[in-house]
Amino acid sequence: GFQVRGLLSMPAVIAVTFPLALELLRGTEEQLETTWLYAGVVALAVSQVTWAINMWGISALQGGGLMLLVFYTFTGIAQQHLSGRLNGRVVAEFVSIAIFGLVVIWASSPWLAG
Repeated sequence: GFQVRGLLSMPAVIAVTFPLALELLRGTEEQLETTWLYAGVVALAVSQVTWAINMWGISALQGGGLMLLVFYTFTGIAQQHLSGRLNGRVVAEFVSIAIFGLVVIWASSPWLAG
């Protein structure tokens, strides 16, 4: 059941995530190939998280939160790189937001409530 769900959900996630990432990363015409590549990497990363979520069997809200967190982090870092503003401080900001988001998602787990 989990593998079939993963085979069905991963292409759907890529089909939705790729154009969203492409729109967010869109820049100048000179960066068109790089933008498509980065949008593909973002879509692939989110689809891989989807596969893991299907295997873990966590709630839809937590799974959506994880997917959003991965999308935000990867797209933000790629966007900063494409604009030439990527440095250690920017990466630390995105990583700290991702860690905070993971803590919030983990703290909302049903096994902690009981």
